[in-house]
Amino acid sequence: MSSGNREGSGPRNPESRSRWTGSRRLSERVAFVTGASRGIGEAIARRFASEGARVALAARNEAACGKIAGDIRRQHGVIGLTRTFALELATRQITVNALVPGWVETEMAREGFRRLGEQTGGGEEEGRRMAAKMAPLGRVLAPEEVAGLAAYLASDEARSITGQAITIDGGQVMP
Repeated sequence: MSSGNREGSGPRNPESRSRWTGSRRLSERVAFVTGASRGIGEAIARRFASEGARVALAARNEAACGKIAGDIRRQHGVIGLTRTFALELATRQITVNALVPGWVETEMAREGFRRLGEQTGGGEEEGRRMAAKMAPLGRVLAPEEVAGLAAYLASDEARSITGQAITIDGGQVMP
């Protein structure tokens, strides 16, 4: 990778990064990412995949690399399926969207809180506090908040919203 900033190659400063996030500018590319099981390599693999590239991963930690590949496939599989269904069903005035939640107070999240807390010698409550700090709003979402967004998307008020992956995470991931 080059550290230069050729025209069209992406932002050099973090302030302008938002205009590139979520674009499909790499949709015609195939990337081979080494060191993909953690750190910079993992971030590159996830970013390239989010921008449409087909990504091949390599790392010393095969299990971690496999988990990351699975995460990427699942996320992009759901989003791709959402967009495909949205296109297929649009002529019948049926909308299809994907909800992409951050930390939501569920049993699955509580397991994540426990694991997160264990990393610092704490427990589930410590992990919950750590998860809450990841979002600018500083809290874990309630399932009802996600349900409210789903109800809105199913309503007539949202009849023009289709084929979207809508993030609801308290601001944790902002484009």
